[in-house]
Amino acid sequence: MKIGLIHGSLTKMGGAERVAVGFIDAINQIGIEPVVFTGDEELSKNIVKELFDKKVDFTHIKISSVKMRTAFSLYRNALPRLFTTKLVGYDLVIDTSGLNLSPILGPKKMIRYTHNPLMHRLKESERHGFLWKLYRKPYENLSRLIPKSCLLIANSEFTRERIKKEWKREAIILYPPVEIERPKKHLCTKKQQFISVGRFSFEKRYEEVLSLAKLMPDYQFKILGALFDEKYFNKILNLSKSIENIKIVPNATNEEINYELSDSKYFLHTMHNEDFGIAIVEAMSHGCIPIVHKSGGPVEIVENESLMFEDIRQVPNMISLIKNEERSLAETMIEKSLKYSYDSFVSKARRILEDNLKL
Repeated sequence: MKIGLIHGSLTKMGGAERVAVGFIDAINQIGIEPVVFTGDEELSKNIVKELFDKKVDFTHIKISSVKMRTAFSLYRNALPRLFTTKLVGYDLVIDTSGLNLSPILGPKKMIRYTHNPLMHRLKESERHGFLWKLYRKPYENLSRLIPKSCLLIANSEFTRERIKKEWKREAIILYPPVEIERPKKHLCTKKQQFISVGRFSFEKRYEEVLSLAKLMPDYQFKILGALFDEKYFNKILNLSKSIENIKIVPNATNEEINYELSDSKYFLHTMHNEDFGIAIVEAMSHGCIPIVHKSGGPVEIVENESLMFEDIRQVPNMISLIKNEERSLAETMIEKSLKYSYDSFVSKARRILEDNLKL
């Protein structure tokens, strides 16, 4: 039986990449070594082991991108996936890339893991105007061409509802795998500190973290994230210079992030309509109390309205109301985080594969 998996790259570590590795692991557990298609020049088992600390077996085939101007980057990686003939003859191909396109000459069966229906991401972009709509329209139409034999998987109930709205198709839910860490510090030794983790890009709304820091001068605030959008990062950095109780840390290492999570009492997530929220679960596993915007996937994760805000100015009052419950809240969040573990993901992914292949 031939099984393939498509992903953009597995030489960097992120939430989508953990999903891909988890599926490879699940495929191995049913006794099959898949062929992994990525844009990487070189990809080996040792590279995956070093990056993700997971031992998986696969062979690798490179799918090239099309040489295009930067202005057409949306289509650069998408077109080769659409027109490739390399997937013909496969019994099953799993697409974890997030490009949300089905190849014209595809396999017998396909599974598409959806992190975010791309149309929403494009529509919610800070870009507007007629030319932007004209640019994205062909991609939107192509993403709706989903074979009947394709099983859609959503990373949250929130994403499943978006799929239903945009693609008029049903999907099953499989939450992404999260690296679960046991708390290294007891709640009573944690600092009166809010930590936010995520790449520096406009949709993260870090301006709201700065606003809250001004409202709560007795608390410390830290933002740790990858330097994704340098213009936005510089904006946040400049705005933070006049605020004494906030620190900005670009390109923080995993060790730095884990240390700060273990040292902080609260995790602040200001993004609206987040698809899932892996960083929230990671923070919960460290014993952080999550304070999140009341929208999207975080609502499913936190399941406690006393920890959700609609306006950042509500947070100071929220914190005062939960002061006497902090210990029980932290313990509850640690327990909740366990259901998103890597092993749990692989076990559920394996059952989906067995059902889809009738093994």
